[in-house]
Amino acid sequence: MSKELWKIVGSGGVTEYKDAEELWKKAEQYFEWCDNTPIKSKRTLQSGKEAGKKVELEHTRPYALKGLCLYCGINEAWLKEISSLGDKTNIWYLVIEKIMYVIYNQNVEGAFVDIFNPIMVTKVLGMDKPTEDEGRVTRVEIVDSTSNKLANSENEILKNLNQEKVQIVKDKSENLLRANAENSSGHGDLKPESENTVDV
Repeated sequence: MSKELWKIVGSGGVTEYKDAEELWKKAEQYFEWCDNTPIKSKRTLQSGKEAGKKVELEHTRPYALKGLCLYCGINEAWLKEISSLGDKTNIWYLVIEKIMYVIYNQNVEGAFVDIFNPIMVTKVLGMDKPTEDEGRVTRVEIVDSTSNKLANSENEILKNLNQEKVQIVKDKSENLLRANAENSSGHGDLKPESENTVDV
């Protein structure tokens, strides 16, 4: 099997698959190719007895959505379109969702153990972009309380609650008395009707 993806892809056009199972088998081949074809690089040793010697290093090849599309001869836009439908009764949707999960999982697991660069994985998978819940304004309403200090114990909490209850009852009583006083003063200007007198 060739070690260069472009040699595998060739100059062919878009591949048409007869069913989703055939696409999955092709995706499996891509994953196996990645596992069996590590990325190689050359480094020059900087210290030790062999300083200056060039060595060849092997690195795990990450699964990539664009790489899979090239290998399978499909279009990334078509993949994302099927994936966005969310139709769990559609076998094409289920297979494509499974493929994307495999790519996501291999990337994230590699980042966890520093096989892959965590920052790069975050950007490739779009994990650095804000989600729908982010950016929403959460309204916090501050409720006034008679106890402004934090309680240090459960007993102090109960004491504060009782004080607040007493204050609420006191406020209600004062409001009631004030309302009665206003009503009384309003009727104070009215004089009782005088009795009818008959002159004899």
